[in-house]
Amino acid sequence: MPRSLYGTILENPAGQYQTLEGGNPNLEQEIANTVTAGVVFTPRAFPGFAATLDYYRIKVDDTIGALEADDIMNQCVATGDPRLCGLIHRDRFGTLWLLSPPNPDVGFISTINDNVGKLESEGLAVTGSYARTIGGWGALTTTLAGTILMAQKTDTGLFAYDCLGFHGNQCGIPTPRWRHTARVAWDTNFNTTFAATWRLLGGTENDDLSPNPALGDPSNIRTLELNFADKIEAFNFFDLSATFRPTRNYSIVAGVNNVFDKEPPLGSGLSDIDFGPGFYGMYDHLGRYFFTGINFQF
Repeated sequence: MPRSLYGTILENPAGQYQTLEGGNPNLEQEIANTVTAGVVFTPRAFPGFAATLDYYRIKVDDTIGALEADDIMNQCVATGDPRLCGLIHRDRFGTLWLLSPPNPDVGFISTINDNVGKLESEGLAVTGSYARTIGGWGALTTTLAGTILMAQKTDTGLFAYDCLGFHGNQCGIPTPRWRHTARVAWDTNFNTTFAATWRLLGGTENDDLSPNPALGDPSNIRTLELNFADKIEAFNFFDLSATFRPTRNYSIVAGVNNVFDKEPPLGSGLSDIDFGPGFYGMYDHLGRYFFTGINFQF
């Protein structure tokens, strides 16, 4: 702003100012680089066993997003970066709120979409299976599919942080370090299969507990603790099912999911989990439920 206006600008009684939001015809496409590598284990000394281990790293550059108006203002003041300061457009009175559209002299901060950030995800995918016959009782099959998350990084163009092991208003839904689905199935000699499934979601902390100043907020920790929203313990869900095949052409399925009626986590004041239904599909939000069905094959 002009030096002559400094300290004389009217403050908005509502504590608000205007922003310009929307698309940008000058956007470039996002660019992703993916690295994967894997191994498969099928030991001859242990017939019926197989396992895989797959490493992945996905890096996305020039991600499309928008900088927050407060961040633009604060970083312009702190650094004098002309790119950021150029997004602040004051009206002739020096304000960002006094004049409104369609006045051409309207004041605002531009927060339109731009290629501003980077994303990175890194981890290991683990699978294992083992099958063996059990005499005249049929066959037993066990499977495991899990993910070890090693990094979930975000660079907004102004701040960089890692959401690994966190959840909250900035990181969004939980990103546990470990999660898996394990299943044991018994295929009987009587055209019936019984199965039990164990779903595990590792624990996470609220992102305000992060030591990274770009992510954490120590002043909010006590409030989160009082509302039991500072952390989410590991969640275990157990499912049971049975499939009966009277003929080759159809089968009857019945079962119960979330056998112990485990309720989803709730977090006071968190936009994504103040019963945003079970973290949008991560946790069972319907409680225990039974199902039946008939499948036909032609």
